[in-house]
Amino acid sequence: MKRPRPELPRNAPEGTVWFGGPIGWFSIALIVLATDLVPDEITRLLLVTPTRTQVKGVPVTQKAGARAATIGSWTVALTPHATTAPPPAPWAEEVRKPCSNARPSRRA
Repeated sequence: MKRPRPELPRNAPEGTVWFGGPIGWFSIALIVLATDLVPDEITRLLLVTPTRTQVKGVPVTQKAGARAATIGSWTVALTPHATTAPPPAPWAEEVRKPCSNARPSRRA
């Protein structure tokens, strides 16, 4: 599969300089913080399993003498490893060629 050529977005203002291109990976996180946060409530509301949670007052690690959290947190994150596109299968281009001209059939 050929790499897509970098091109300006169609709605880019005049004079826009493009120096980017397709990205191979990214990372992103949603973090909710509050002093009275109940992580299970956030999970229930968002219907997403968190990557990490912390309850205010609970030690931040399991080590003896660990400091207690001063705020509650709920985090869901995607790492570069989770977002890296796998390389195309060696046979993918051979399958794509005949399918590229295919048109959906219209049934009455």
